Amino acid sequence: MNHRLVDEPRICRWCLSPNVRNIAHGVVAPWILRQRCTRDDITSLMKCEHCGFRFFSRDFSETELTDIYGEYRQSSYLARRRRWEPWYTKKINDAIGHDRSVVLHRKEQVEIELRNYLDSSALKSPTVVVDFGGDAGQFIPDLSTLEERFVLEVSDAATEAGVERLSSWEDIEQVRPDFIMMCHVLEHTKEARELVERAHNALEPGGLIYIEIPLDGPPTPRKIHSRRSYATYTALLARTRFTFIPVDFLSLVTRRFARKVLPGAVFKQSEHIQYFELNSLETVLRAVGFENFHSMTYLASGQIPRLKTLALGVFASKPNEQASSS
Repeated sequence: MNHRLVDEPRICRWCLSPNVRNIAHGVVAPWILRQRCTRDDITSLMKCEHCGFRFFSRDFSETELTDIYGEYRQSSYLARRRRWEPWYTKKINDAIGHDRSVVLHRKEQVEIELRNYLDSSALKSPTVVVDFGGDAGQFIPDLSTLEERFVLEVSDAATEAGVERLSSWEDIEQVRPDFIMMCHVLEHTKEARELVERAHNALEPGGLIYIEIPLDGPPTPRKIHSRRSYATYTALLARTRFTFIPVDFLSLVTRRFARKVLPGAVFKQSEHIQYFELNSLETVLRAVGFENFHSMTYLASGQIPRLKTLALGVFASKPNEQASSS
């Protein structure tokens, strides 16, 4: 059975380097497909040898994007996903971004590191913040200098008290922010580099950016995972729930707790279509024009053991025009 592979990118979509290669074949998560796996549902996990960025090659259709994000908090979403991932419970779904203890934990960590960042530099404490993709604005840190708080979010959820919703990048430019947050956003979109570029353009001189991403990428695949025959194996595996679910679960457990990739593991393209590391983030932030880097790593899931989400946060600043011209 010869499965046609999707066209593999020739350049890194993040740093634009041509030095990319296929490191594994995978499949789009069956709960997104709403159908049996077909030839077009095979994807390639690519790695950039220049910056370390890893990304899946297959694009999601508009229908698939709607299925992923349109009903995220509804019972229909949970039922569809649990059909292929029985371990994905309502408790886990509710905890992502809404568990109060997790929200407070993440907010406090960002606030502590932001204060450390400001104390160790000559940067001015921000006054206008925009949390891009920040839900209700619940993760915006409590700084006494913040006079205006905004969030740009596609959902229509009610915002936190004191937070105003924006609807476009044009709105962001008009409020003239000196602090932009992008937390757990860039791993979801092909336009990650473009978003960082727009943030740089929208920030006031001397303004800050904070990017946070989950460190949830799979360990280094084996050579067998990049062979063409592995694409055929993966496609066959994903055709029925009875063959896919146990292998998917075993792949998840060994990856998360043993940091190993088994020879027969499945690589699944789900909501996170790409994986960053510190070098990949700083490479592009520097190329776009940011400076004064400060990073942290922490357990973003707090005391919820089933999530166990390790996150990387990076602060950087846009050069001040006066400093640049002197």
